[in-house]
Amino acid sequence: MVFHCKSGRRSADAGSKACGFSNGAAVYTLSGGIEGWKSAGLPTIAGAKGSSLSVLQQTQITIGLATLAGALLGAFVSPWFLVVPAFFGAGLTMAGLTGTCGLATVLATMPWNKAHGASCGVSCASAAKQAAGA
Repeated sequence: MVFHCKSGRRSADAGSKACGFSNGAAVYTLSGGIEGWKSAGLPTIAGAKGSSLSVLQQTQITIGLATLAGALLGAFVSPWFLVVPAFFGAGLTMAGLTGTCGLATVLATMPWNKAHGASCGVSCASAAKQAAGA
């Protein structure tokens, strides 16, 4: 298994967690992430891109707007709207305790976060052979 992310920090964390579940399979992380790979001049295959905002940014925007709206509605309309910021506060607490964010998981499945277009049909193995010049 090979884990990678933009800078390498999140993939290193995921790779260390995966070691406990790999059943003896080799686990690798891309040091420096895909940006490190690119800066080393190594080849990449550009694919269709989904949203220009990362899922993390989308999660932060959603929580921020919902919390702000809930607080304002709670202050000026009805105190029952304070349930909204309380709900998102509880969600952030659970995300911090478990390392899994339910909202981010849901946002990742949204159509705008899916790459569009057909697959190029290149597998990891064949891409590695191409990179090696085989």
